[in-house]
Amino acid sequence: MKEAPALRPVELLRILWRSLFIQATWNYERMQSLGYCFALIPFVQKLFDAAECKRFLRRNLEFFNTHPYMVGFLLGATMNLEYTARRENLRFDEINRLRKRLSESSAGIGDQLFWRYLKPVSAIVGVLLCFHSPVWGLVAFLSLYNLPHFYVRVVGLQEGIARGVDVVQSLTLQRFRKVFGVLKRAAAFASGLLLVVAGSRFGPRLGEETLAFSVALLVTVLLLRRNVAVPAILLLLVAALLTSGLVLALEQ
Repeated sequence: MKEAPALRPVELLRILWRSLFIQATWNYERMQSLGYCFALIPFVQKLFDAAECKRFLRRNLEFFNTHPYMVGFLLGATMNLEYTARRENLRFDEINRLRKRLSESSAGIGDQLFWRYLKPVSAIVGVLLCFHSPVWGLVAFLSLYNLPHFYVRVVGLQEGIARGVDVVQSLTLQRFRKVFGVLKRAAAFASGLLLVVAGSRFGPRLGEETLAFSVALLVTVLLLRRNVAVPAILLLLVAALLTSGLVLALEQ
């Protein structure tokens, strides 16, 4: 076996870069396993010789599926455990069991954090700013969505490398519950504000704007308390906006 040197920053950047393509070879048989192995190649080449590298890749080309933005936690933990296995005779099936457990928990958290909350909130803010400037709207959407996205990728990789098996304690709903709450409230406020700003394009008076905002905010809060998904709430508000705009147009 080769000696196991610590990864240099440039090698960690290579792993992060490769992790962006984890779904490039997605398939129904093994999902993301090939992209997962592709991301780990810089590490594997430093840890193993050619024969062991082939065995590692063969061992990890099993079914693998998680949220693509949360994969840093799994990549880091895998590197930690593979290095530990060389010194403490850790069985590889234990590593695979941990990987499966981490992939399931990170998938559930990632789906809620990014798909259910962050993407709709970022889109609403982007649409709001588009009324002022389309360029600013695009910049706002991409920034609000991608800055947290890349932050989670980087922090996940660092925590996985540092904590190994203990990184499972980082992937709990308790850790992200406050973030979910903040994004829920942001979605409620931004949705109501979007309805008011967009409705003002049809020329309502100040009193009508206030009423529209109050109703939209109340409806949004009630729906969120009933655990209605943010995208569904947004679609409902947009439908209400289009309907009110059509009514106003017919009255004129």
